[in-house]
Amino acid sequence: MNYLDLFHGIGGFALGAYWSGMKFKNHYCSDIEPYTQELYKLRFPESIQLGDITKIKTEDLPDGEWIITGGFPCQDISIAGKGAGLDGKKSGLWFDYARIIGNLRPRYAIMENVGELIRRGMEQVLGSLAEVGYNAEWGNIPASSIGACHKRERYWIIAYPTGKRWNSMVKEIENECSGINTKMFDEVQRCFIASNMDVEPDFSQAVNNIHRNDDGLPEGMDRFKGLGNAIVPQIAELLFKRIKYLLESEPRKASQS
Repeated sequence: MNYLDLFHGIGGFALGAYWSGMKFKNHYCSDIEPYTQELYKLRFPESIQLGDITKIKTEDLPDGEWIITGGFPCQDISIAGKGAGLDGKKSGLWFDYARIIGNLRPRYAIMENVGELIRRGMEQVLGSLAEVGYNAEWGNIPASSIGACHKRERYWIIAYPTGKRWNSMVKEIENECSGINTKMFDEVQRCFIASNMDVEPDFSQAVNNIHRNDDGLPEGMDRFKGLGNAIVPQIAELLFKRIKYLLESEPRKASQS
């Protein structure tokens, strides 16, 4: 199985993949930010950097089965932006993601974006997936659903070739999140709670260390940007666990028996 991690940022998708026990023959990645490229290589030394998604030539990549992930840019989708949606220069990079899906024909592709996607682009995302022969399931799985003390509303989309069915597992994971033990998070992360998951997360525990003054901020800019753009790897881990289960449950090919 080959893996391509698009818009990889600080590596949340890949982290979730490896936590789930997934193993890959080739691990490719793509991002344009020098800081995240360097950090990603440090975390995943076996990865092969492809850089700008618009310049990826899929014909140069190896044959075989693929899994593709990526949280494509949200700047034109987010309520903090101007609302251009997928017509915007940054969020419009989704169409390069769709191009790569159409060319590589992955077994599964996982996408993530902000909650506003449902109003500013979801129809286009699903339409472009359909055009390249992919079905999809989607659901809103916020960070707070697995114990974070901030909501961080996000839509997760799972795409697979038309004709196959994933049995609404995105919805199953939405339901499952309400029972996840918060010990899966690092205790040193102050923004996660340790209380019973039946209790609404206490958002007041989130501490903002940026005081908008002139000491400390510049050297941390890349880190803050990377964290702000990151996905929640624990959610990606759950999705990858389901994918791993499905792959391992499939009948073995005659040549392998």
